[in-house]
Amino acid sequence: MTETRECSECGKPAVEDEIFKYDKHFVCASCKLVFIQKLKEGASDFYNSDNSRDMEYAGFWVRLEAKVIDGLIIGMFLWLMATVLREPFFSTGSGLESEYWTFIKLMGAVVALTFDTLFIGKLAATPGKMALKLTVVTADGKRVTYLKAFVRVIVEKMGRFTLMAGHIMAAFDTEKRALHDIICSTRVIRQ
Repeated sequence: MTETRECSECGKPAVEDEIFKYDKHFVCASCKLVFIQKLKEGASDFYNSDNSRDMEYAGFWVRLEAKVIDGLIIGMFLWLMATVLREPFFSTGSGLESEYWTFIKLMGAVVALTFDTLFIGKLAATPGKMALKLTVVTADGKRVTYLKAFVRVIVEKMGRFTLMAGHIMAAFDTEKRALHDIICSTRVIRQ
């Protein structure tokens, strides 16, 4: 009779002859590549601490909900800022209307970049993610640095040029990673 063991990644039983063993972890053939990639990204301490199955990855739809909440917050702030700044630009005969809209678009980009970077770097989540109990972490479950948060936000914003294909990847990836998560070796997990 062939012995089976539970896969440390997916939790499904696998035949012991077909299992990859790492420290105290047993990984089935279908999870092997993902497991090895995590080790390459620096998750060896995470796996040695015996908590690898504690991460529940946040899927595409809940992440989209968090983005909508963040978008509403940023949008309200920008609307308030645009309303306050409108008078100086549109005062009689100023002729600065096109400069006003350029300034508002530039401020929108700066506010969105700063908003995401500071919240993820300081609290590991934006207000939208916090409301839905999501956290951004590294592959080994540690906090994201400000630099990594900044790069992640830049890559995420650049994803708009690919018609959001990088975001849609989260719906199909085993760890629910979008392109910016893959590039920056981050994960979005449920708390």
